[in-house]
Amino acid sequence: LSSSSAASDVYKRQIIEFEKKALMFVKNMPHFEECKGENNMERNKCTRQLINNYISQNFVIPEKAIKKKIAGTSYVSFIVNKKGEVSNIEVIKSAHKILNAPCIKAVQAIPNLIPGKQLGKEVPIMYTVPIKVSY
Repeated sequence: LSSSSAASDVYKRQIIEFEKKALMFVKNMPHFEECKGENNMERNKCTRQLINNYISQNFVIPEKAIKKKIAGTSYVSFIVNKKGEVSNIEVIKSAHKILNAPCIKAVQAIPNLIPGKQLGKEVPIMYTVPIKVSY
C-alpha cells in the first residue's frame, strides 16, 4: 500500500511542478482557435505562423532606428499562461536598445490562445521568437 501511495505522491508533485514552472514543450501546446482542427504538428505550425503574423503586423520600427539604419535580430521570450494570456514578455537578446520597446509592444498584441495542457491540466508554456529588422 505504501508504494502505491508513494507513487501517487510523486505524481501529485509532478503536477504541482508543472503548474509552477513554464514549460518549453508539451503534447498539447497553446494554440489559436482557428488552428484547433489540425493534428498536433499542424496545429503548432499554424499557431507559430499566426504568432509571427501578429508580431509582424504590430511591430513598428522607430523613426530614429530607420534614420540610423539600425538592423539585426532581437529575441523575445514570453509565456502563454494557464489562462492562455501572453505574459512575462522579455527581450532576452537585443539587436539594439532602441528596438526593445517596439519588440515588447508587438508581442503584447498577440491575442489570447487556448492554453497548453500537460497531464490534463493547463500549464504555462514559454516561447522565444526572433524579431528581425533589415532594410
